[in-house]
Amino acid sequence: MKHLLTLIDLFAGAGGLTHGFRSAGFKPVYAVEVDKQAAATYRANFGDHIFVGRIEDVEVVPVRADVIVGGPPCQGFSPLGKMSPTERHPELNGLWREYFRIVEQVGPTAFVIENVPEILKSKEFEGIKDTAVRLGYELAHGVLNAADFGVPQRRRRAFIVGLRNGVPSLPQPTGEAATVRDAIGDLPLTPDGVNWHIGRNT
Repeated sequence: MKHLLTLIDLFAGAGGLTHGFRSAGFKPVYAVEVDKQAAATYRANFGDHIFVGRIEDVEVVPVRADVIVGGPPCQGFSPLGKMSPTERHPELNGLWREYFRIVEQVGPTAFVIENVPEILKSKEFEGIKDTAVRLGYELAHGVLNAADFGVPQRRRRAFIVGLRNGVPSLPQPTGEAATVRDAIGDLPLTPDGVNWHIGRNT
């Protein structure tokens, strides 16, 4: 029987990364999310294996996994985040260290970090690279645009991929293109009790 690759999602939110990896054949086995509403959404879609609380409070991860993914807080790196209260930004910016504390504890074959593009120009990125190399990972990093992969949204995000026993690479654009009409053009113009989309300017 073929081994099903297992996945841990840190800073999981509602499970966007988990959804993508599960669609690619991975089995989610553990997640961490501090926001209770996001964690409840994750639990409803992926199971009860989520720790609801601060990542700093996770002393021992109870499972092993082949891959760890996660998107540490981006407020301190994002231009939009700089419009919000900034007193917690230094603390949030440093949570990548907690991510790698768990990477070191679990020892996955690979890890993936997703964040805003500005993280790649930050001093924290230098720490990320040094830590990953110390733990035995080769790195690939760069900025990908969701629109280049068939998603009807221009969304540029930084990805940092670490791999043991190999040289990682980022995916190449698929050449697919999609519009918002392609994605939701079949929905009724007004909510009908099933489709509850409401425009932000409505």
